[in-house]
Amino acid sequence: LFVLFIHYANAKAIINDDKKVIVFEKSEIYYDKSNQENIDTLIQKPELFQAYHKEYINNWLQNQYPVWIKFTLVNPTLNTLDRTLSFDEYFIEHIELYTTKDNIVLDKKLAGYKHREKFNGIIQPHFELELPPNTETTYYIKVFIPSYSTSFKATLSTYESFINEDIKYHLMLALFICILVTVCIYNFILFFLTKDSIYFYYALYILGILAAKRVHFLITLYIFPLEDPSVVQQEIDLIIYGTNFTALSMILFTQHFLHTKSYPKLHTSLNFFIGLILVHSVVTSPTFLTYNEIAVFYLFLMLYLFFIGFYALYKKNKNALYFIFGWGLSVFAWISITLNSMNIWNFRYDFYYLTELLIVIEVFLFSYVIAKNIKELNNDKMQLSQKLVEQKENENIRLEKEVNEKTAHLNEELKTNTILLQELNHRVKNNMQFITSLYALKLGDNVDVQDKLQDVERKVLAMSQVHQMLYTQKNLNYIQADDYFETIIKNIQESFNQENIKFIYDNQINLNIEEAIYCGLILNELVTNAMKYAFAQNKGEIRIALSEDKDCKYLKVQDNGMGIQKDSKSGFGQMLIETLATKQLGGKISIDSTNGTTTEISFQKI
Repeated sequence: LFVLFIHYANAKAIINDDKKVIVFEKSEIYYDKSNQENIDTLIQKPELFQAYHKEYINNWLQNQYPVWIKFTLVNPTLNTLDRTLSFDEYFIEHIELYTTKDNIVLDKKLAGYKHREKFNGIIQPHFELELPPNTETTYYIKVFIPSYSTSFKATLSTYESFINEDIKYHLMLALFICILVTVCIYNFILFFLTKDSIYFYYALYILGILAAKRVHFLITLYIFPLEDPSVVQQEIDLIIYGTNFTALSMILFTQHFLHTKSYPKLHTSLNFFIGLILVHSVVTSPTFLTYNEIAVFYLFLMLYLFFIGFYALYKKNKNALYFIFGWGLSVFAWISITLNSMNIWNFRYDFYYLTELLIVIEVFLFSYVIAKNIKELNNDKMQLSQKLVEQKENENIRLEKEVNEKTAHLNEELKTNTILLQELNHRVKNNMQFITSLYALKLGDNVDVQDKLQDVERKVLAMSQVHQMLYTQKNLNYIQADDYFETIIKNIQESFNQENIKFIYDNQINLNIEEAIYCGLILNELVTNAMKYAFAQNKGEIRIALSEDKDCKYLKVQDNGMGIQKDSKSGFGQMLIETLATKQLGGKISIDSTNGTTTEISFQKI
């Protein structure tokens, strides 16, 4: 009788205040492995139920069977009590609540995502109960979660307390989501800015965590209120794909974070796991290799990744220690989830937000390591830049020194060459003067000879003047035609002593050395002839013009004298002019004696 009294007392929950009641601690349960029982048959078979004293139920390896929970609520007060019966697992598919009195079913209510008509902002499935005063009411609950194994707890509380708990859960979930989404976006931005794949795969890993926590579905419920319960069924069917995506992102992140290509065998083994996951994602279905059946595989995979971290540490990988610590937190979290699913350790009721806390710590740790890597890369970049600047400065100093040395050497050579050229020009001039003087001494006072000698002297002076001008100017390629021509005319005037003949110059261009010598000789001969024969009264005007166009240069000498007589014969001077103009300069000569004498020579530019 005592045992029966204790059993009967434990199967009832007395409600006389606002305290929460853990329903399963005051319940009896029954697993319907035949899946054929209903409320009417179970009311008649109370012996099927067994006392249950835990706060939660885990349906590991029994999720294909409905579980029935029986409990009695006692309201000893004189007032009607309103209470809310809530379940902490929001992905429970089927929940049926039967209210009975004296083995008669008074009411039936449905909950669970397959029976939810729309999303009303409350995540947890719940029922509203009304407890009449001074009565006992027996309830039967049928829970069926065929898609996956999980643990769940039922709590009886006031509606206000239930709403507060739901809001608290919302806030914690929102904080968890915001942290992970922020870090995920941050890493995607870093990837697009730096093109470093480590940020891309870490962002994928965070998305994998969010997928494993089915956050995307919760966000969808808030943004698009649920109208079609089949959407939730589709989400349940996709759980295995989300888990595969999480595992795939884990492997890819590990490969790039630890640079496993440095360890070929381990890298190949990880590629093998990637292939298995991809094949499984292709061939799987909601009824083939479900989450429960591959949980052991994922547990092994996580431990294997943990082992790779230790191997990398042995190989003195600089990221290995961070990986072991951070991945250790993640492994502990995922192992906890697996153990919870296997009903070995239901950590969520000892540390409710343990998984979220460990994942957030791990995310912050890896974010710190990645930020640290960015800082190290920036430091390396700065050091490299500084080194390049120093190398550039040293190279500039070396090049400047080398340029200065070569410049000094070239200046010395230029100075030497300039001296040699000036000396050469000086010697040419002196030699020409010496030849003229030598002939003057040899030929004596013969007048006719003196005239010829002066003619030769003028020709020599015309050629030597080129060397004189080269000696006194910096440009050795060209000489100024106006100065050169004026010097030649001055020498001729000194020979004839005729001051009444006026010279007009129109020289617009310069001449190179070869052109200057030939043009100087031609000008000397033309002006000498004009001084001798053109002016009977020793008075007149001579115009000298030098011009050019795109292809040719033109030398024109014009006097207003008597002109060339028709019976005059061509002498040596005329032959010299024609030879120099046509043979040496390769030009043409034209003579017009209509009004004085005009001689024009055109030649190609040299």
